[in-house]
Amino acid sequence: MKGSDSGKGNVMKVRLIRHAQSAANAGLATTDPHEIPLTELGRLQAQDFAARITSSPDLIISSRFKRAIHTVQPTALRFPNVPVEMWAVEEFTYLSPNGFVASTQEERKPYAEDIEPKAVLWRIAAENLP
Repeated sequence: MKGSDSGKGNVMKVRLIRHAQSAANAGLATTDPHEIPLTELGRLQAQDFAARITSSPDLIISSRFKRAIHTVQPTALRFPNVPVEMWAVEEFTYLSPNGFVASTQEERKPYAEDIEPKAVLWRIAAENLP
């Protein structure tokens, strides 16, 4: 299998890349977590990352989040023969997006800090259900 360790020194390389700078990372107001765009700096970071890749990847994977898709686009354009797959990767969102429309991370922070310990307890309780 290509990239597998068959005892001949072939080792699969995996690059895990978090999305480039998003509007939320920059402290801008956002709405739906799935729709948060990259900033201009984020677009430049994505282009820079793609330019630094020295060998063609075997596969490009992204979540369905807009910021992730826009981060992999320059790499996909640089390597047009490489398949791109969208995987159902999700993030845990403590707060309802509908309750915090057009808010910044700083504005949501006190609410998230209040609910985070409770969310951990809820997850532990759910994992121990019969």
